[in-house]
Amino acid sequence: MPTPKAILCISSHWVTNGTRITALANPRTLHDFGPIDARLETIDYPAPGAPEIARHIAENVPFELSLDKRWGLDHGSWTILRHMYPDANVPVLQLSLDMTLSEEEHFQRGQQLRFLREENILVIASGNAVHNLTLFDQNEERAHPWALVADSQIAHCLVQGQVDPLLDYLSLSEEVRMAIPTPDHFWPLLYTLGMRDQNDALDFPVLGLAHGSISMRAVRLRTRSES
Repeated sequence: MPTPKAILCISSHWVTNGTRITALANPRTLHDFGPIDARLETIDYPAPGAPEIARHIAENVPFELSLDKRWGLDHGSWTILRHMYPDANVPVLQLSLDMTLSEEEHFQRGQQLRFLREENILVIASGNAVHNLTLFDQNEERAHPWALVADSQIAHCLVQGQVDPLLDYLSLSEEVRMAIPTPDHFWPLLYTLGMRDQNDALDFPVLGLAHGSISMRAVRLRTRSES
């Protein structure tokens, strides 16, 4: 797989009124979390930004996209990127999640960003299909039964290409409603689905549930020639 020209991260940790894209030459590393582990506060991910690519994207999407020079790279981005690209040598941008949009509209945004795949821009949508912090247990080593059910139901829809049930996820089951008490960590998945081409291969390179109530399932799309 060639090194991408840039990476666009859609993180569940940047929710805004309206849609924004970072347009900084040197985005700062944000430590946007509570007291989890002091060692996390020392991590820096000094990837360059790409203001010119941000402007290019803003000029080529059919929705209003504001250039943002205040945000940076939050932990929805750098916790993943530091493992994928440890040298931090690929330019990174972030796209915010517009809180005013419906699930259908978030899915459509993914469709409207599909052209980036043809421009060698890697899109990473970062969230968790199962994300219930009220039932999170730091010491729990096994997944809660309801979390396993929800994770499996969502995976089934993905494998079968069933988009409509995921756009109306609250109607799927009580387990899924427990898994998604708020939509912010689920919305990024809808961008992945929107960017999916009918000839894509879909797989799950990472599986598992952490601390009882957090799914670590990763969804990867690749053209079949890359598979």
